[in-house]
Amino acid sequence: MENKELKMSVLGVYRVGYGSNKMDAVLLVDELNELVLPIFIGEAEAFSIQAALEGIKPERPLTHDLLTNILSELDVELEKVTIDGLIKDVFTATLHLREGERRLRIDARPSDSIALALRTGSEIYADRSLLEHMVPRSSIKLPDKDEEEGKGFIPP
Repeated sequence: MENKELKMSVLGVYRVGYGSNKMDAVLLVDELNELVLPIFIGEAEAFSIQAALEGIKPERPLTHDLLTNILSELDVELEKVTIDGLIKDVFTATLHLREGERRLRIDARPSDSIALALRTGSEIYADRSLLEHMVPRSSIKLPDKDEEEGKGFIPP
């Protein structure tokens, strides 16, 4: 039986588009580094994910840091997050939590799920039903460090 989930990792957070028409996107890449799932997110979520990727620890906890601290204090483990589907052009996600023998599934935004997964070291998965929304890694031009911000390209 084929696994219905693909293990993903965060390729990065990028501002895409040109001129005043720019959006933030988190790019998830599969284990083989062949397929990318672009998820457009808000600016605050982009900042939070980027901070986690860079290991930036704010003086006072931001929202995702606070949630991570709460889970830790309550001895609740974030086992994994799944990007589950697309409803009305909006991606859906689930937090898979464990407290002792008790298992919980909590509906969440993908951006929040990814931000928490990065802070807790939890794995990220995408449902195979989202394959049609993934693009080949080779078709995405990511900006070089020397290039102007916002020159990344995600094909339609």
